Amino acid sequence: MRDALLKCCARIDSIWSNRPSTDGLTDARVNEWLSELAIAIAEFRELYRWLEDEHVLTLEDALPQLQHLDTESAKELLKGVGRKPSRGHPIERRDIAIRALEMKTGDGDVSWADVAASLCPCQNLDHTKGCAEAIRRNVERLKLVLKKYSISY
Repeated sequence: MRDALLKCCARIDSIWSNRPSTDGLTDARVNEWLSELAIAIAEFRELYRWLEDEHVLTLEDALPQLQHLDTESAKELLKGVGRKPSRGHPIERRDIAIRALEMKTGDGDVSWADVAASLCPCQNLDHTKGCAEAIRRNVERLKLVLKKYSISY
């Protein structure tokens, strides 16, 4: 997953480095470039949310960054101030999905019950089929994201 994030960063860097020059600049070319950059950033954010919890951006966090941005970028940053993080599973469940996938791909003989016994965050001493099924479903969600971005596991 971290390798995939690094690839996303490299893609964003490449897109940014190839931003249109002012010579012969057209609105269509700028829009095409911005669209490509927005897609790359959205992909990065989707993968990043599997590893790190998002927090609410405060004005205090945003102010130091504003001095380095152009007007449009500053406006976009300020739009995010105070916004709640995206919906989705809490980070600890996503982390469990990643570790469960690693267990299942590392040793094919591990059952979902074994995975639940090892990773389930519930406080029960005996983990039920429900625990195993919840972890399996989260792993399936993770696999969809990995497949979407052609990330092998």
